[in-house]
Amino acid sequence: MRKVLVVSNEKGGTGKTTTSVNLAAVFHGFGNRVLLIDSDPQMNATSSLGCNGRNENNYADLLNGVKYVRECILHTEYCDLIPASARLGVTEKILASMGNHYQLAEALEDMNEYDYVIIDCPPRMDELVRNAFVAATDVIVPMSTSSYSMDGLMQVYSTIRMVKKYENPGLNINGLFPVSDRGSGKDTQGTHKGKSSHSVSKCGSGLDPE
Repeated sequence: MRKVLVVSNEKGGTGKTTTSVNLAAVFHGFGNRVLLIDSDPQMNATSSLGCNGRNENNYADLLNGVKYVRECILHTEYCDLIPASARLGVTEKILASMGNHYQLAEALEDMNEYDYVIIDCPPRMDELVRNAFVAATDVIVPMSTSSYSMDGLMQVYSTIRMVKKYENPGLNINGLFPVSDRGSGKDTQGTHKGKSSHSVSKCGSGLDPE
């Protein structure tokens, strides 16, 4: 059964792109067929795989409905890629004005040639992320152990609950990836002993938000 994995956190600098690209490369290395979708207008996953982000067919074209999904796929050494575009910021506003949460899900309906589809999301909870959540089977949340990252986690969790209730009841939090701890002093210690231990123990054990 195909897995659609969304890598998301509202906070920036938590390793979302690094996680997305490395997961794609590892899955590919084990012989899986992998498609990576870069949904971040910053295009970091696209550039990480050696693409310049100025491709004629890209994720913005797919969401805007002017290209089919297979027309937007590039083949790289590590995985297949649907590259991002700087125009995704405008595309997000169009999708939000239309209330269209299903554009990506509908585009991926007949994409059965991949074992894994991995979606690298921007650091916010906008319509690009909402489209990814609606299309996904699982969400992975890379995070530091700072209080700011915990706040981002709570926003992701709140959005997942809403998507599960109204649009994608099968969506699950697959796991949390603690990637760094840049805090220090009392704030970091308090985070570890308080909010962090509570949130990670609940979500990281296969929490199914309802």
